[in-house]
Amino acid sequence: MPILLIHGWPTSFLAFHRIVGPMTRVASEIVLAILPGFGAAPAPREGMTIAAIAGVFADAMKWLGHSRFIVHGQDGGSVIARQMTVDFADHVCGVHVSAGLQGFMADGPACGDSWRRLSAFADAGRGYLHVQSRRPDFLAVALGDSPAGMLAWQLDKYQLWQASLGPDFGLGDDFILANATFYWAAGSIGSSMRIYSKNRDLPATPPSPVPTAVSVFGTGDFACREVSARENNLIAWYEHASGGHVAALDATGDFVADLSNFVSRMETVS
Repeated sequence: MPILLIHGWPTSFLAFHRIVGPMTRVASEIVLAILPGFGAAPAPREGMTIAAIAGVFADAMKWLGHSRFIVHGQDGGSVIARQMTVDFADHVCGVHVSAGLQGFMADGPACGDSWRRLSAFADAGRGYLHVQSRRPDFLAVALGDSPAGMLAWQLDKYQLWQASLGPDFGLGDDFILANATFYWAAGSIGSSMRIYSKNRDLPATPPSPVPTAVSVFGTGDFACREVSARENNLIAWYEHASGGHVAALDATGDFVADLSNFVSRMETVS
């Protein structure tokens, strides 16, 4: 089956560069998405809703000749992937997420450790969410004027989300610098942040009927099994003590094993 990989912010399709080779052993094709407004990918000046982005990606897969496919979403990509299961269930045959957000994330003390991790994050580091969802263009003026400032802003998020893995946060210097260049060369830091302001108040979506798997990693991952099972057709749950928010880079082996196992399950039921 073909697999569509959807990144979040402030990463890019480059966050998946370590898994492409291994995943070609189980997928007929790997399709790397670029979110509208990120890099050179065009988007309206005001940004796009999650539902609109889901529609763009569904159309893109159709144009590539894929009527049925699996989607992986990381961070904000998990929200888009889940929206695709609601709007395009005839085409999306399975969804795997990591760093899952709406529809997966802890929503109360009953979620235990995931709720405690989320509460600690909310206390220590969610200020950027408030600024980017309400005043992104003012922040973009400063970040768009200084490559060092933009890189520092991205590094601050990695420091929040990744385990203590040395100066490269387990992501690799090549990725960190190439990813920052992806934003800088296209002048897209402002347009990328509008995904927050445009989707500040996401409407509730119905439970997803599509077979879904969730991988949870040790740092910067707030998915709750109870929420994921309530909001999705959850058929697989993978949990790891190591790894961070960008697990495709810092926990590549576990990530590939989880996604490969899910693909195998989907081939069995298809």
